[in-house]
Amino acid sequence: MQQSGNSSASCYGSILRRRSFRDCRCGEKQVLRTVSDVTNPNFGNFFWGCINYKNQFDKGCNYFNWFDERDDIIDAKDHEIEKHKKKTVKLKIALALSQKWLKISIAFGIVSFGIILVLLTILLCNKNNLLRQLYLK
Repeated sequence: MQQSGNSSASCYGSILRRRSFRDCRCGEKQVLRTVSDVTNPNFGNFFWGCINYKNQFDKGCNYFNWFDERDDIIDAKDHEIEKHKKKTVKLKIALALSQKWLKISIAFGIVSFGIILVLLTILLCNKNNLLRQLYLK
C-alpha cells in the first residue's frame, strides 16, 4: 500500500471496470482503489482511479470517482449479460454454419449413393448380358 497525504490509495483490482466511466482523462482504464491513509476520514472506502493515479512518488493522473456498490454491481452484471449475449450470437453463427455443412454433406452423400446405385445397376446389367451371350454360344 502507498501512504501519502489526503489522496493516497492502493490498487484493489482491475477486474471491475465501470461501464459509464471506462476511461479516465488520460485515456487509461480505471481500476478500483482503496483509500489507505489512516488519517483520512474516508479510510477503507473504494474509489475508481486511473492506473497512473498520482501518489507520493509519481505525478500521475488525478482522475477520481467514488465507488458506488449498487451501481457498480449492476454495471458488472450488465457487462456479464453483454458478454453472454455476444457469446450466444457467436454460438448461433457457428451452429448455423455447422447445420449448413451438415446439409451439404447429406446432399453429397445422397447424390453419391444414387450414382453408385446407377453404376452398379449398369455393371450388373452388363454382366448379365455377358453371361447370356456366353450361354447362348
